[in-house]
Amino acid sequence: MRRESFDQSPEPVLERLFKKLRHAKVMRHIPAASIVVDLGCGYKGEFLRGLSDRIDQGIGFDIYVSNSKPAANVTLQTVRVDDGLPLPGAFANVVTGLALIEHVIRPDALYRECFRILKPGGLLLLTTPASRAKSLLEFMAFRLKIMSYEEIADHKRYYDRESLVQDLIQGGFKRENITVSNFELGFNLFVIATK
Repeated sequence: MRRESFDQSPEPVLERLFKKLRHAKVMRHIPAASIVVDLGCGYKGEFLRGLSDRIDQGIGFDIYVSNSKPAANVTLQTVRVDDGLPLPGAFANVVTGLALIEHVIRPDALYRECFRILKPGGLLLLTTPASRAKSLLEFMAFRLKIMSYEEIADHKRYYDRESLVQDLIQGGFKRENITVSNFELGFNLFVIATK
Protein backbone atom coordinates (compact mmCIF):
# COMPACT_ATOMS: atom_id res chain seq x y z
CA MET A 1 0.00 0.00 0.00
CA ARG A 2 1.15 3.53 -0.74
CA ARG A 3 2.68 5.48 2.09
CA GLU A 4 1.47 8.88 0.88
CA SER A 5 -1.13 10.55 -1.28
CA PHE A 6 -0.07 12.62 -4.27
CA ASP A 7 1.01 16.12 -3.16
CA GLN A 8 1.73 15.00 0.39
CA SER A 9 5.45 15.52 -0.24
CA PRO A 10 7.07 18.02 -2.61
CA GLU A 11 6.74 17.00 -6.26
CA PRO A 12 9.40 17.11 -8.97
CA VAL A 13 8.96 20.04 -11.37
CA LEU A 14 7.81 17.83 -14.24
CA GLU A 15 5.07 16.31 -12.05
CA ARG A 16 3.72 19.80 -11.31
CA LEU A 17 3.64 20.63 -15.03
CA PHE A 18 1.77 17.42 -15.94
CA LYS A 19 -0.67 18.02 -13.08
CA LYS A 20 -1.47 21.52 -14.40
CA LEU A 21 -2.03 20.14 -17.90
CA ARG A 22 -4.39 17.44 -16.56
CA HIS A 23 -6.32 19.97 -14.49
CA ALA A 24 -6.74 22.31 -17.46
CA LYS A 25 -7.86 19.45 -19.73
CA VAL A 26 -10.57 18.29 -17.31
CA MET A 27 -11.78 21.59 -15.79
CA ARG A 28 -13.35 22.87 -18.98
CA HIS A 29 -15.71 19.87 -19.07
CA ILE A 30 -17.20 20.47 -15.62
CA PRO A 31 -20.55 22.28 -15.74
CA ALA A 32 -21.11 25.21 -13.38
CA ALA A 33 -23.03 24.58 -10.16
CA SER A 34 -22.14 20.87 -10.17
CA ILE A 35 -21.57 18.43 -7.35
CA VAL A 36 -18.11 17.06 -8.12
CA VAL A 37 -16.51 13.99 -6.57
CA ASP A 38 -12.74 13.81 -7.15
CA LEU A 39 -11.29 10.34 -6.65
CA GLY A 40 -7.60 10.29 -5.81
CA CYS A 41 -7.87 14.00 -4.95
CA GLY A 42 -4.36 14.17 -3.50
CA TYR A 43 -3.40 15.28 -0.04
CA LYS A 44 -4.54 18.90 -0.41
CA GLY A 45 -7.45 18.60 -2.87
CA GLU A 46 -5.93 21.15 -5.25
CA PHE A 47 -8.15 20.30 -8.21
CA LEU A 48 -11.35 20.84 -6.20
CA ARG A 49 -9.95 23.99 -4.64
CA GLY A 50 -9.34 25.33 -8.15
CA LEU A 51 -12.99 24.59 -9.06
CA SER A 52 -14.54 25.80 -5.81
CA ASP A 53 -15.75 29.17 -7.11
CA ARG A 54 -17.84 27.57 -9.88
CA ILE A 55 -19.22 24.36 -8.31
CA ASP A 56 -21.87 23.87 -5.63
CA GLN A 57 -20.00 21.16 -3.74
CA GLY A 58 -16.78 19.21 -4.04
CA ILE A 59 -15.88 16.01 -2.22
CA GLY A 60 -12.42 14.51 -2.54
CA PHE A 61 -11.29 11.03 -1.55
CA ASP A 62 -7.76 9.70 -1.18
CA ILE A 63 -5.81 7.32 1.06
CA TYR A 64 -4.48 10.27 3.08
CA VAL A 65 -5.84 13.81 3.11
CA SER A 66 -5.00 17.01 4.94
CA ASN A 67 -7.14 18.13 7.89
CA SER A 68 -7.23 21.62 6.35
CA LYS A 69 -10.36 22.43 4.36
CA PRO A 70 -9.35 23.54 0.83
CA ALA A 71 -12.46 25.73 0.40
CA ALA A 72 -15.79 26.35 2.15
CA ASN A 73 -17.69 24.08 -0.26
CA VAL A 74 -15.02 21.35 -0.48
CA THR A 75 -14.46 18.45 1.90
CA LEU A 76 -11.76 15.80 1.81
CA GLN A 77 -12.07 12.29 3.23
CA THR A 78 -9.59 9.51 3.79
CA VAL A 79 -11.00 6.57 1.83
CA ARG A 80 -9.56 3.92 -0.50
CA VAL A 81 -11.52 4.67 -3.66
CA ASP A 82 -11.81 1.06 -4.81
CA ASP A 83 -13.28 -0.11 -1.46
CA GLY A 84 -16.66 1.58 -1.87
CA LEU A 85 -17.53 5.24 -1.47
CA PRO A 86 -19.56 6.63 1.44
CA LEU A 87 -22.03 8.40 -0.85
CA PRO A 88 -25.60 7.63 -1.89
CA GLY A 89 -26.46 6.52 -5.40
CA ALA A 90 -27.20 9.17 -8.05
CA PHE A 91 -25.42 11.82 -5.95
CA ALA A 92 -22.87 13.55 -8.21
CA ASN A 93 -23.07 15.46 -11.47
CA VAL A 94 -19.39 14.77 -12.16
CA VAL A 95 -16.87 12.20 -10.94
CA THR A 96 -13.20 12.83 -11.75
CA GLY A 97 -10.13 10.65 -11.48
CA LEU A 98 -6.96 12.39 -12.68
CA ALA A 99 -3.99 10.06 -13.03
CA LEU A 100 -5.77 7.66 -10.70
CA ILE A 101 -6.91 4.43 -12.31
CA GLU A 102 -3.41 3.21 -13.03
CA HIS A 103 -2.83 3.16 -9.24
CA VAL A 104 -5.90 1.32 -7.94
CA ILE A 105 -5.89 -2.36 -7.10
CA ARG A 106 -9.50 -3.00 -8.15
CA PRO A 107 -10.42 -0.73 -11.07
CA ASP A 108 -13.53 -2.83 -11.77
CA ALA A 109 -14.92 -1.93 -8.34
CA LEU A 110 -14.00 1.71 -8.89
CA TYR A 111 -15.87 1.92 -12.22
CA ARG A 112 -18.98 0.34 -10.68
CA GLU A 113 -18.87 2.87 -7.82
CA CYS A 114 -18.46 5.76 -10.28
CA PHE A 115 -21.50 4.57 -12.19
CA ARG A 116 -23.50 4.10 -8.97
CA ILE A 117 -22.83 7.58 -7.53
CA LEU A 118 -23.40 9.48 -10.79
CA LYS A 119 -26.76 11.06 -11.47
CA PRO A 120 -28.40 10.10 -14.78
CA GLY A 121 -26.64 12.16 -17.44
CA GLY A 122 -23.67 12.68 -15.10
CA LEU A 123 -20.09 12.66 -16.35
CA LEU A 124 -17.12 10.50 -15.46
CA LEU A 125 -13.89 12.30 -16.44
CA LEU A 126 -10.67 10.28 -16.24
CA THR A 127 -7.06 10.71 -17.26
CA THR A 128 -4.49 7.94 -17.33
CA PRO A 129 -1.15 7.28 -19.01
CA ALA A 130 -1.48 5.40 -22.30
CA SER A 131 0.32 2.06 -22.61
CA ARG A 132 2.80 3.65 -25.00
CA ALA A 133 3.93 5.98 -22.16
CA LYS A 134 5.14 3.19 -19.86
CA SER A 135 8.78 3.01 -20.95
CA LEU A 136 9.12 6.81 -21.19
CA LEU A 137 7.63 7.40 -17.73
CA GLU A 138 9.83 4.71 -16.21
CA PHE A 139 12.92 6.18 -17.89
CA MET A 140 12.10 9.69 -16.61
CA ALA A 141 11.40 8.45 -13.08
CA PHE A 142 13.91 5.64 -12.56
CA ARG A 143 16.88 6.82 -14.63
CA LEU A 144 16.60 10.61 -15.03
CA LYS A 145 14.80 11.12 -11.69
CA ILE A 146 12.77 14.05 -13.08
CA MET A 147 9.47 12.42 -12.15
CA SER A 148 8.39 10.82 -8.90
CA TYR A 149 9.87 7.34 -8.51
CA GLU A 150 7.09 6.42 -6.05
CA GLU A 151 4.27 7.53 -8.36
CA ILE A 152 5.54 5.63 -11.39
CA ALA A 153 6.54 2.53 -9.41
CA ASP A 154 2.98 2.41 -8.03
CA HIS A 155 1.41 2.04 -11.50
CA LYS A 156 -0.48 -1.25 -11.58
CA ARG A 157 -1.46 -1.09 -15.26
CA TYR A 158 -1.45 0.97 -18.44
CA TYR A 159 -4.36 1.25 -20.85
CA ASP A 160 -5.02 1.52 -24.53
CA ARG A 161 -8.33 2.93 -25.76
CA GLU A 162 -10.13 -0.37 -26.19
CA SER A 163 -9.07 -1.90 -22.87
CA LEU A 164 -10.27 1.23 -21.11
CA VAL A 165 -13.62 1.17 -22.94
CA GLN A 166 -14.09 -2.52 -22.09
CA ASP A 167 -13.42 -1.89 -18.39
CA LEU A 168 -15.91 1.00 -18.34
CA ILE A 169 -18.56 -1.16 -20.03
CA GLN A 170 -17.99 -3.78 -17.32
CA GLY A 171 -18.61 -0.97 -14.80
CA GLY A 172 -22.05 -0.20 -16.27
CA PHE A 173 -21.35 2.48 -18.89
CA LYS A 174 -22.56 2.02 -22.48
CA ARG A 175 -20.05 2.03 -25.33
CA GLU A 176 -21.93 4.78 -27.17
CA ASN A 177 -21.61 7.03 -24.11
CA ILE A 178 -17.82 6.66 -23.80
CA THR A 179 -15.30 8.87 -25.60
CA VAL A 180 -11.57 8.27 -25.26
CA SER A 181 -9.07 10.74 -26.72
CA ASN A 182 -5.33 11.31 -26.51
CA PHE A 183 -3.57 14.32 -25.05
CA GLU A 184 -0.05 15.28 -23.99
CA LEU A 185 1.39 14.12 -27.34
CA GLY A 186 -0.58 10.87 -27.17
CA PHE A 187 1.04 9.70 -23.95
CA ASN A 188 -2.15 10.15 -21.91
CA LEU A 189 -5.76 9.15 -22.40
CA PHE A 190 -8.74 11.30 -21.52
CA VAL A 191 -12.14 9.68 -20.94
CA ILE A 192 -15.56 11.26 -20.94
CA ALA A 193 -18.23 8.70 -20.02
CA THR A 194 -21.86 9.72 -19.56
CA LYS A 195 -24.22 7.72 -17.37
